Amino acid sequence: MKTITFILPTKDRFETFIKFINYHEKIFKGLKYKILIIDGSKPFTHKKIKKICKIKKNLILIKQIKKGFMNACFQAIKKVKTKYCTFLYDDDLLSGEVIKIFKQTVNNK
Repeated sequence: MKTITFILPTKDRFETFIKFINYHEKIFKGLKYKILIIDGSKPFTHKKIKKICKIKKNLILIKQIKKGFMNACFQAIKKVKTKYCTFLYDDDLLSGEVIKIFKQTVNNK
């Protein structure tokens, strides 16, 4: 199975970020994935996110350089190394059914 990258822009919403990660770890079981986090948070929050990323194997953290949502998107997309990617936002909660769609997509069905 091919890997899909979920790009996750976040900024100063640590509790929402943790909820997202914990929820989607369960939903994404059986899917080869990476979550590329583009973080525009202040240093205190960034350190907390960095600590979580060291523990979780599928998380890749990059610090946002230029301010603004679109700048975060452009910076993150350059770091994607998989054939498939999509954007999710730190307040998204996907249905377990969406995994069927992702699996079909990455398996070219």
